Amino acid sequence: MAMHTTESGQQAPPVRQPKVVAPTVSDKGRELGQYIRDLYASGAKLWTKAAILQLETQLRESPGLDSYPIRYMDGVERAEPWPDLPCRPSGTVGRVGTDFTIYQHLVHAAETIDDTDMSGSDDELKQQLLRSYSLVYSYRYSHEDAEVPGYSDVKRMWAEARTNWQQSPACEELRAVFQGCQSLPKVTRIVCLGLGSFEVAVTRVDNDEEAGLDGLPLRRSMTQHAAAITVAEVLGKQLPGARPVIMAQDPAYSALAKRILKEDGIEVIDGYGSLAFTLIDEETIVFSCCPNIPVKQIVADIARPAAMIWDRVKPESEERSEWEVINQDGSEVLISPWLTDEDSPRTRKLVQGYSKHYFRAANERFGDMEIFIRKD
Repeated sequence: MAMHTTESGQQAPPVRQPKVVAPTVSDKGRELGQYIRDLYASGAKLWTKAAILQLETQLRESPGLDSYPIRYMDGVERAEPWPDLPCRPSGTVGRVGTDFTIYQHLVHAAETIDDTDMSGSDDELKQQLLRSYSLVYSYRYSHEDAEVPGYSDVKRMWAEARTNWQQSPACEELRAVFQGCQSLPKVTRIVCLGLGSFEVAVTRVDNDEEAGLDGLPLRRSMTQHAAAITVAEVLGKQLPGARPVIMAQDPAYSALAKRILKEDGIEVIDGYGSLAFTLIDEETIVFSCCPNIPVKQIVADIARPAAMIWDRVKPESEERSEWEVINQDGSEVLISPWLTDEDSPRTRKLVQGYSKHYFRAANERFGDMEIFIRKD
């Protein structure tokens, strides 16, 4: 354990470092993991727009069936059983949605497969490891159950957040990136993914009402939506044709948030957590900030957008591989080395065809962001 001293020079309690654990990989696991890598390197896609749309359509038109179709990484469609409904925690709302598995977790699951899971032929084993998305029941704490301000208060906070954003150096920086681009691709829509619901601000979750370095409330979700409006305004003046439409998807949106967004020209995409991906094409700007879904890996499989405003694409040298064990409430918890929106060889290859612009001033309300504009 590492030791450190306080400002007074006294020795402070030791800092417990997370315990790093190495996964056990058998010869068979190593073979299966290499199979996943080789399949990926050959160009096999984890996701396609057609498969996502098929799943969303079935959920909308024929919910509650015993099984549903999933396209596996080898391109074969297989039937999956409907997920069991777990117990609902008090004070939450539940819904069925799409759960995505990133490339790294597919490889890890293959390499660390347990002996008890190795029954059946090699082909059957490989099939089990090629599922990159599925349906799950998930629960979140309902903002409607909390004591939150009504429409007029939220609308006021949203107006304040937009004004603060428009007067910020980050807004000026974002405008300058697109205004200074000499050859912008055609843009007809901006698709926002996982920007969060406004109730995060009004319920003071994650210290969202605390002041930032500029002395103003952080209001991250509101600020991020305001930034999307700014991009649409700039492009509406700079490009021929109509101003790009703004579409947004986040399962956390409440009825109140949807109403306010609609009033300001933002179309909320409903569905089951993946429908917005089917709307992304070469005339789209993708906008996401620290999402809890693998936006970058999915987009790299399905489209070559006009631009992306999203988390920094990290080089392979920065990718971690060590799992850690931490003590949480008296229990040991295994922590994955990968983020939900982790990069992959394919995301790094995608951005090679784009000019990269830094979004430094926005770190506090957006995270570590970069802007990529396609080189046409």
